[in-house]
Amino acid sequence: MAITKVTSSVLSSGSATDGYVLTADGSGNSAWEAAAGGGVDGIVSSADATAITIDSSENVGIGKTPNRSRKLEVAGDINLDNGYGLEWEDGGVGITGSGATDVMTFATGGTERMRILPTGYVKYSTVGAYVNATGNYHETIGSEPGGIVYYMYNTNSTGNCLFLNCSNENSTNWFLAGYSDNAGRHNIYIYSNGNVVNRNNSYGALSDQKLKQDIEDANSQWEDIKAIQFRKYRWKQDVASNADAPYQLGVIAQELESAGMHGLVEETDDKEFYDEVVLDENGNPVLDENGNNVTQREERLTGESTKSVKYSILTLKALKALQEAMERIETLEAKITTLENA
Repeated sequence: MAITKVTSSVLSSGSATDGYVLTADGSGNSAWEAAAGGGVDGIVSSADATAITIDSSENVGIGKTPNRSRKLEVAGDINLDNGYGLEWEDGGVGITGSGATDVMTFATGGTERMRILPTGYVKYSTVGAYVNATGNYHETIGSEPGGIVYYMYNTNSTGNCLFLNCSNENSTNWFLAGYSDNAGRHNIYIYSNGNVVNRNNSYGALSDQKLKQDIEDANSQWEDIKAIQFRKYRWKQDVASNADAPYQLGVIAQELESAGMHGLVEETDDKEFYDEVVLDENGNPVLDENGNNVTQREERLTGESTKSVKYSILTLKALKALQEAMERIETLEAKITTLENA
């Protein structure tokens, strides 16, 4: 059908609340049909107001007029069927979710790189696979020959990098465990009570000559070691939870300072955690769905400090004193031998 000129068009019958649309089938036959009746193939509208707006820049607004220079703007929630998601260009980058499994996955390079489980645990992987894709723990998997998998850096000069917090304190649950996949065994544990256990009992420090200068013999440690008061004691917190808490062997920081060994003692400011009420932009408390204040865990100084002792250096001082004792013993043995042979 060819139309050369239309001066007016009148619909002779019918009453459509949402108006009419002119449609055509594959043979070119045209007809006016009510929009609400689904006259346009694939589009059904029962809106009593403008539902979709396309501006002159071909930006689309659903439930609103596009005003942010974006191709699609939506005033309202978007719901996708299970297994569907968002993709970019050829689909190599995308986000997919499922209400059936409550799992959301993220992909780059056509490979899944991250997923969030319904329990809130997050899995990261550079290789597209996980140790346990459904395990109730956070997981990071990488394959970097000669490189690292996880890098943490705090650019604040007064900040910290890693904080591990356990709700218990014992020699069964640990802050950190190191496992060798090739050997099939754990090689180190840092337990929640502070104990450090490793497989070969080897601990070291940098000691290469190329890193040192002003090298000379150490002074005598004889008098310092003699002045040290070795004590047995129990921790107050241990006794508070267990009246039969065991005794420990060691020194008291303040007594070392009194003996003049200030270099063996360090003092750090005490800190504590507290719950701070979250405020909105107007300074009012933010409330949760039950009407309670929303709080966030913060850290602050207590105004007190705690002293610690550098036991590794104390051990070196003891070794130096032992050498001095050995020299004295050998000197005395030589004198005794001389007297016996006289």
